[in-house]
Amino acid sequence: MVKEISIIILLIFLIISAFPFNAIKVGNEPICILCNSGYIYVLNYNSSTISVINPSNNVVISTINVSFKPISMVSAGDKIYVASSGCNKIDVIENGKLLKTINLTSTPYYVAYDCKTKELIVTEPVLKSIIILKNCNIIGNISLNYPPSVIAFDPINCLLYVGSAFNGTIYVYNMSGNLITSYYIGGQVVNIKYCHGEIFVTSWGNNELTIINSSSSNVFHYYAGLKPYDAIYDPSDGYIYVTDFGTGSILVLCPNGNVVQNITIGGKPSNLIYRDGYIYVVDPSFNEVIVIPQVPRPSPPYCLYYLIAGGVVALVIIGYFVIKREMSSNNK
Repeated sequence: MVKEISIIILLIFLIISAFPFNAIKVGNEPICILCNSGYIYVLNYNSSTISVINPSNNVVISTINVSFKPISMVSAGDKIYVASSGCNKIDVIENGKLLKTINLTSTPYYVAYDCKTKELIVTEPVLKSIIILKNCNIIGNISLNYPPSVIAFDPINCLLYVGSAFNGTIYVYNMSGNLITSYYIGGQVVNIKYCHGEIFVTSWGNNELTIINSSSSNVFHYYAGLKPYDAIYDPSDGYIYVTDFGTGSILVLCPNGNVVQNITIGGKPSNLIYRDGYIYVVDPSFNEVIVIPQVPRPSPPYCLYYLIAGGVVALVIIGYFVIKREMSSNNK
């Protein structure tokens, strides 16, 4: 019995040590994370705060109080816009402090930002509309026939990608509010993100990561666990990281959709970002941010090493005989 227990403990140790990660305690029910001005900002829904993390040592250095029940936020240059669903307000954060508050007539949900025109885009599910703000004033309104939930802005083509959780569809609009096209994703659309020229969409029910190329309009569907929540692309290793809310793990995918690693962290991993070789993952069930080192590129197979070594040896032998032949010719 003692032997079996020892083996189990050893296996657990090996599993944990095989992929180490660090946990940072933040506020109550963190739901969103982003990087701005060199710091990491974590939005805490139930404590109505933002935890500010210094990524150099992964320590919370300050806490910012925001409006009641913050639901999403977006980076806008050196500012951060925070949408609060509990009080119909948007807070403006700058240099780690609350700069001002914008009052709305309805509940904001998700936000996006056009860095060229400096316009803030806000979904209002109750009114079935999208409003556009500039300099903290509403300058436009896009009326819809469905309640919009998640949103992403494509800065290359200046298009809005709007997801509806109720009909499994992604709608694409220009900034004038004209519908350009739509994509049926299926299931329940959970999250949408613009990432390096592509739109990442996670959905439940069909449990897929859908990738839409914003230029070619090609669509790819990948299996992504039980309840995929968010996805990012790591340009340094070429992998896609997907949080699986249903299994408490992170799936690491190749660009072709093949799973190369499944990292178990427990809890309910949701939003995530990449920064300087590390993946920062929000876990609302434990009120933590999990920090995971990026997955290294796979090493070449041993047969490739043998092939390279054999090639080098062959070149040395050929060079030896060529030099020897030349020397013999010169002696004659």
